[in-house]
Amino acid sequence: DKRIGQKTLLLINEEAPGKRLILAPTGPIDRDYDDVRRYFDAAKQGIVEALQAGAINPAILVLGHDNERYQQALTVAYLGACQALWQPLEAREYHGSSIEPIQSITMVGEFDSHYAHAIAMGQYTARDLCGTEPERMAPPRFAEYCESLFENSSVSIEVISDTQFI
Repeated sequence: DKRIGQKTLLLINEEAPGKRLILAPTGPIDRDYDDVRRYFDAAKQGIVEALQAGAINPAILVLGHDNERYQQALTVAYLGACQALWQPLEAREYHGSSIEPIQSITMVGEFDSHYAHAIAMGQYTARDLCGTEPERMAPPRFAEYCESLFENSSVSIEVISDTQFI
């Protein structure tokens, strides 16, 4: 298949988990202007294909990141996959969990999952707060969202609503 290495493909493979194997090529990574974003984009395309194929617990194996230049490739790939899966807050509120069928992403290899997950959740929150309808996230709703998000956590929040004080 001449498309292998050129575009994201789904292959049926009896040896692969779920009997599906998705190839998501980065393209060249050895030119002076190539960087870790190639892994981000490849993972993003791969997870979209996995989602369309019905995967709910995909695993991502990143190859070719032995170079010091690409030491963060697994983390960046994870973030790319997470970005592709984000759905707008209004859609999640309306459709519930059915709009986000992927339950987990497993990264194969040495990977600081707590660090990457914390970054992904921060990005997720930022998209919710700033990437939604302006009326939906007017200051009072923005504050409500933050209060509910950090409820029962070690983060303390103080909302100042006194206009005289502000």
